[in-house]
Amino acid sequence: EMGLEDTERTLRHNKWLMLPTNVEGVAIHDLHREGPT
Repeated sequence: EMGLEDTERTLRHNKWLMLPTNVEGVAIHDLHREGPT
């Protein structure tokens, strides 16, 4: 169930689903840290 919870939490952050604008094309998000988004 933790994988499902992580997925649901990720999908609630619409800006995390946007493509990165940096040249490398990589965005990293810490799913296990509570706090501001």
